[in-house]
Amino acid sequence: MSFCILRFTESQIDSEALSSECKALQLTTHREAPRREEAPKVTDCLTAVWYLVKKVIHVELGLDRIGNMPRNLLTKWKWAVRVISSEEVLPGDLLFLKGKTSHRLITHVAIALSSTLVFHSSKDKAGGCIEELTSVFSRYEPLPRSEEMLTYVDPRSDVAFGS
Repeated sequence: MSFCILRFTESQIDSEALSSECKALQLTTHREAPRREEAPKVTDCLTAVWYLVKKVIHVELGLDRIGNMPRNLLTKWKWAVRVISSEEVLPGDLLFLKGKTSHRLITHVAIALSSTLVFHSSKDKAGGCIEELTSVFSRYEPLPRSEEMLTYVDPRSDVAFGS
C-alpha cells in the first residue's frame, strides 16, 4: 500500500530527540482544539504535532483546521509531499489521515517515529500515544494521492482556498 506523507526537507530530523519528546507527550490529556499554550499538558492530534515540530524541528507552525495544514505547510516551509510505502516512512514524516466513517478528507495527523511506529494524540487513546502504524491504519485511512491533500479545504474553515 502506498500513501501520502509530508516530509521536512530543510534538515535531518533528530530521531532520538523526536522519540524522547513523544515519550514525554504520552502523559498528555486529550481535548479537542486546546490552545497552543496548553501544550504539552493538553493536546489533540494537531496541537501535539504543532508542539513536536516546534520542539524538534524548530519550526513554528500556524494552527488552523487540520484539513488545511498540508497546504499551509507547503506554502510556508520546506516540506515536500511524497507518495511512499510504509517501509519508506522516516522519523518526522507527517501522516494525514481520514477517519473511516468521516465525510471529511483529513481528520487526523500523526508523526512518524520509524517505519513502524507513529505518535499521535486521540480521544480513543485518551491522549498522546506511540502506536504501530498498522494499528493506526485499522482506524484511519491514509491519503493515497497528493492532489487531494493539496487542494483540500477543511469544510469548517472560514477562509476559502485561494483567498
